[in-house]
Amino acid sequence: KDCRVFELNLSEKNLRSFPKSALKIKTLKKLNLSDNEIGSVPAEIKNLENLEELNLESCNLKALPKEIEKLKNLKVLNIAGNGGFGTKAIPIQIPETIKDLKSLEVLDVSSNTDQLGLDKESNKMMFSEFKLPDAIGDLENLKVLISNYNRTPLPETVTNLKKLEKVQMYGG
Repeated sequence: KDCRVFELNLSEKNLRSFPKSALKIKTLKKLNLSDNEIGSVPAEIKNLENLEELNLESCNLKALPKEIEKLKNLKVLNIAGNGGFGTKAIPIQIPETIKDLKSLEVLDVSSNTDQLGLDKESNKMMFSEFKLPDAIGDLENLKVLISNYNRTPLPETVTNLKKLEKVQMYGG
C-alpha cells in the first residue's frame, strides 16, 4: 500500500545528525527535530517541497543551507536556541536566500545569542553576535517574528513587512 506521512516528530531523540531518511518523505508537511544535536541541515532539505512547518530549535546549528529557499510552502520556521553555548558560541548564519520563502508566516530566531563570558577589561558580560539578514524584509507574508530584545538588532528592512502583526522580543 501507498503510505503517506504528513508529520514527523523526532524531538528529543538524541540524534547526532540530520535523519537522511526524512528527506525521502515527499508528503511531509511538518518536521520537528528540536532538541537534538544534529549540527547541520543538508542541502537535500530542498527535496521536502511540501513542508509547511520546520522546527529546528536547539539543534546546535551553525548555519542554514542556502537551499532552504526551495521550501516554497514553508509557513513556520523555528531556529531558536542554536549556535552553541559559552565560549564556543557561534551564532547561526541565515542565508540571504531566506528571502525566497514567500509563504513564511512565522519565524522564531530567539535565543540565538549566548553569553561568551565576562570581559576582563570592561567587567561586562559579552555575547555572541547574531544578526538577521536584510533579506528578512522580503518575507512578504511574515506575520510573526520572534527574537531577542536588545541583543538581536532588527534590520531596517523589517519596515517592508506589511503583513507583520506581531514582534515578540524576549530577554534583556
